[in-house]
Amino acid sequence: MGVPEKTLPPDEAQPTRLFLKGGIDLRTIFAQPESPSHRNGGTRLEVLWESGGRADAMAQALRGGIPPEILEQGFDPNSLWLRDQYCSRLFDFHPDAVVLSVHASVIEQLPVHRQHTFPLQPPGDWNETFDATQKHWLSDRFLPPAPLSPENFRSAMRNLIGTIRERVDVPILALNGSSVDPEDQIFAYGPDTTDALALRMHRFNLALLEISADTGLAIIDVDRIVGELGATAHIPAFLRYSPEAGRAIRDECLRVIGEMGVRPRARALAAGAAAGRTPGVMRLDMPSVSALTQCGRIVRWYKQVGDRIAHGDDLVDIDLQVAGRRIRRLDERIEQPTFSPQPDAQDAGTVAAAGTVIPVRVTAAENGILRQISAAAGSERDVGELLAVLSTEGAAPAPGDAEMIAGAPPCRVAVNILMNP
Repeated sequence: MGVPEKTLPPDEAQPTRLFLKGGIDLRTIFAQPESPSHRNGGTRLEVLWESGGRADAMAQALRGGIPPEILEQGFDPNSLWLRDQYCSRLFDFHPDAVVLSVHASVIEQLPVHRQHTFPLQPPGDWNETFDATQKHWLSDRFLPPAPLSPENFRSAMRNLIGTIRERVDVPILALNGSSVDPEDQIFAYGPDTTDALALRMHRFNLALLEISADTGLAIIDVDRIVGELGATAHIPAFLRYSPEAGRAIRDECLRVIGEMGVRPRARALAAGAAAGRTPGVMRLDMPSVSALTQCGRIVRWYKQVGDRIAHGDDLVDIDLQVAGRRIRRLDERIEQPTFSPQPDAQDAGTVAAAGTVIPVRVTAAENGILRQISAAAGSERDVGELLAVLSTEGAAPAPGDAEMIAGAPPCRVAVNILMNP
């Protein structure tokens, strides 16, 4: 089932195609009206939402389709309840980015096959529609319904991400969830409260951070977004968000997608060819981690001109300068605010804007060849300025062709904050 394409100002270019795989929360968030900033920017989206459950169920759907043992029980392979679980249009849709959600992994309880470990979501009326043999098979071959553990979630998400990347070379994003549960009044956790929804959400959000560190998965921090808006007003129930919160989540997702350089590859190549530019040439620009990022200093390049780049390869370490924001980390590489006198302020002290140095590692999210390094180690560049030029196999920029490089599409990358550089 797809969410209709948004109607935005006319644009000759192709829309950015987003594939959403997850619960109804994803569909609801991306069905929100465009914010003015994205309307005015001319962004056009083609969104396909596909219902999806827990991470282990999504991994099974993308990896192997309907397990043969299920079909051996006489179930109709075209039945909606089976196709929703084990069939996917992701690889036929050719998306520019894939967006996942943690929602179902936190709350769904499913029976899991005792031997092959795939989950099964029987239809709601299974007790009436399954025959005696099928009921016996379900009870004999599957464990009783149980929630997904954070450990199994980590494993399933890594399998899911790996399966996607084997077939499509696009950025993958995941929405975490708010840990606020309006009905949760627990203030002391004991043996009987370990499965409290709020506590499970904390653990799954932490698992997502670990998965991001291992795989380069981009996280949309729903927990922070809703917290900044005010959880009391914007969370009517656990993992349910107000329309305003939904729009804020959606806008943040689009911002991250834009900063990752997501752009329809066919559109970028066609635009380059129409202008007489070399197809397959890409820019690597100074990244940012927020709207307050000002500039960055190159710390180290991991590749040299002429090296081949593969998805997941580290490209460069950068110290980003972010104005007015303090990110607490273990090593506290942060400049504290300083007070400086203002001559015309009647001897009153004012706080000078303090910069935050955030070390990041930029990792490739597509394959190519490094053709040019425009910012050597130790040099500084503003956000958006050119750092390097890459290209696909067989494509190379002409030496000194500044116009061609200026019009090249961005290289897709992941930008990961280094916690212990």
